[in-house]
Amino acid sequence: MAHEAEALLLRAGVRAGLIDADKGTAALVVYAQMKKLGATLSFGEFLVDRGLLSRLGLEGLERSMSAGSGAGPRTISRLGEFELLEILGEGESGTVFRARQASLEREVAIKVLAPSLAKDPEALERFLAEARVTAKLHHPNIVRFIRVAMSEGLYYLAMELVDGGSVRSLLKKNPDGLPEIQALMFGKQIASALAAAHAAGLVHRDVKPANILLTRSGTAKLADLGIAVRANLGGPLITGDKSEFWGTPAYLAPEVIEGYGANDPRSDLYSLGATLFEMVTGRPPFVADTPQEVLRLQVMGTPPDLRSLNPSVSPELANLAKRLLNKDPQQRFPNAQSLVDAVELIEGMRGTAASSKPHPVVAQKPPPRAVRKTKRYRRPRRHS
Repeated sequence: MAHEAEALLLRAGVRAGLIDADKGTAALVVYAQMKKLGATLSFGEFLVDRGLLSRLGLEGLERSMSAGSGAGPRTISRLGEFELLEILGEGESGTVFRARQASLEREVAIKVLAPSLAKDPEALERFLAEARVTAKLHHPNIVRFIRVAMSEGLYYLAMELVDGGSVRSLLKKNPDGLPEIQALMFGKQIASALAAAHAAGLVHRDVKPANILLTRSGTAKLADLGIAVRANLGGPLITGDKSEFWGTPAYLAPEVIEGYGANDPRSDLYSLGATLFEMVTGRPPFVADTPQEVLRLQVMGTPPDLRSLNPSVSPELANLAKRLLNKDPQQRFPNAQSLVDAVELIEGMRGTAASSKPHPVVAQKPPPRAVRKTKRYRRPRRHS
């Protein structure tokens, strides 16, 4: 039987309209069995993990319950002029909503900064400062910024809605990886986006498949530029005494893990290399049971040969990925634009056009049937 605190959380969530009653009750039964088996995850985190409750909603419930409010958390359906329609996703840095901007009659994406991060003065200042820099960037492969503001006690970022999914969602549908020409196209577009960002003094710090959004026409756009936030692994870094860093373990450059190079643009190239590796193999370069072990492999391990995982990949792409994943930043490409040039060289060698979508197949007329030529009969000339 579930503990009373867990039942109270469920009732509060149902009253606030944050949790479906039937699904929440079923989840509580499953959770009670997991607790008997020694699970340490809280019921709230279990609901978030199962997609039954947003992290933002959980924080609101926990605040309300700790304050002893009988009315439950206040639900928010609007931030400024933006009407929140549905949750598109969430991460450590916050929750992303599909929203409608009434003044311009258009749909946009709203990223609400997690309240726990908004309480961190350093994280908040960085969020605001780099959002302002991002607003000055105009690039076809960067998600367009609209505004940063605060409403209802929440800081949020309004941006272009890119509704074709992400490279992460595309990989879920293609677990063995994407065609090389498609991976090259995405890699080139994101390298071009990074070149523009780096020129403006921004380092992304969290390039990964989930942060590469796709339009319905198949164009890749870099998201979360400049607002990647600290992720706590619950333990110290393997080479230092800090427990916080920028980025995601599977794509994090070794120099960042070791405590230097967090503001070096070449760390973004390493992350893009790990992402490109996963795009053509279906898995990142280093896989392990724990985040700490992934971090250790990033620093000490040797990435597997890309072609051993996918023999159909060209040697040129395999060498490009190997160079991007070099432990020494100086042995990678010197900048993102040189990576763009390298991809274009591969395209030229292969005679492909990865910078554009494959041409549609056009039905062609069959060749005309061969007509056998015969000699024309000529009447013999009569001699007089």
